Amino acid sequence: MEWAVFFLDDGSIYLGVISAYRYDPDADWQDFLVEEAYRVDEQLNRIYRIQKLYLNTKNVKRIEYVAGS
Repeated sequence: MEWAVFFLDDGSIYLGVISAYRYDPDADWQDFLVEEAYRVDEQLNRIYRIQKLYLNTKNVKRIEYVAGS
């Protein structure tokens, strides 16, 4: 299981595992589903748990993969 941190345009930060994604080479933006997700603060302290989180690359500034979260 590979954990990732998602930094969104609105300043929110999420930690979770990408469980599914859609890749369409003709689309401007891509969709993906994150499970075992958490809303986190800047130090990656967990604020609350989210069962499933749907994201679109249009709203994501960057993604960082982290080991052993």
